[in-house]
Amino acid sequence: MPMGPNYDEVVLTHVRFQAGVPLLNDVYFEITRFDTDATNILYLGDAVPSVGTIEFNKVNYITRVSQAIYADTIPIWDRKSGKLTDFTTHFTFIIDTQGASLYGHRLTFFLAPVGFQIRPNSAGGFLGLFNTTYTDSSRNQMIVIEFDSYVNVEWDPPFEHVGINKNSISSARYTTWNASLHSGDSVDVWVSYNSTSQILNLSWSYGAGNDTGGNTSLSYQVDLREVLQERVTVGFSAATGANIERHILQYWEFNSTLNIAEKSDNKSIGWKLAVGVNCPCWYFNSSSYSSIIYILDKTKKSSRDTSGDSRLDINER
Repeated sequence: MPMGPNYDEVVLTHVRFQAGVPLLNDVYFEITRFDTDATNILYLGDAVPSVGTIEFNKVNYITRVSQAIYADTIPIWDRKSGKLTDFTTHFTFIIDTQGASLYGHRLTFFLAPVGFQIRPNSAGGFLGLFNTTYTDSSRNQMIVIEFDSYVNVEWDPPFEHVGINKNSISSARYTTWNASLHSGDSVDVWVSYNSTSQILNLSWSYGAGNDTGGNTSLSYQVDLREVLQERVTVGFSAATGANIERHILQYWEFNSTLNIAEKSDNKSIGWKLAVGVNCPCWYFNSSSYSSIIYILDKTKKSSRDTSGDSRLDINER
């Protein structure tokens, strides 16, 4: 069925409304259970869904790597407007050192280029994210939150630590941490980014209530436009080396808001129509009521309009 005259652009996107202005590129998801038939998570390496959680590493083998990645890409900034997103994420994980005196290596949350996957030779201290070719380079285009249970003297501080890494295997900010003191405990982690202050905040807490009184937060000022691509892959990576430990993800929530109020270049054209804002869809047809249609009217002033009235009748067929 025709939609009307001179509609020449239709875009399917996430749309919500605030004071009548469409805000684009919001992303929200909450995963309380990782089911085997779900398609929103991609599993790489050893990672598998298991009884509602994600098991990352086979503890009977050494030098293992695994990743669990959200299937859709996430918008971080917009090149045209220069705007950055605000985002928050909350996840819960367990590291189980299996009662060993030597264990390793670490679990990470990361933002990386679209399509990023496990790099060759990236087990152990390389986190499943780096290797000898890519250890400290702006080409990595990556932000990493690491819970590091093994000291690699080549690039780590001389203690187990929690760190924030920018394009590097070495942490730009870090604080001491001890995995064995919390072995088997659920760890709740919150990461947030404020686009105005450009501060990345990290905090964590233990559900068992046995926080040791040490520092459980970090912050780092970083302009994500200088580090990341406009859209990124987000997920988790875990690695073991000659020493092993068990890594389990129990819960993941993510929310980002990149507010871009679309404006027409022609001041005489200001109509935008959105319908069915239940969910993002890949396609639209007349029966797909959950599709999101964002229609930009390119209608020019009619030569017969001598009064300067350029209103568009949205009921016109």
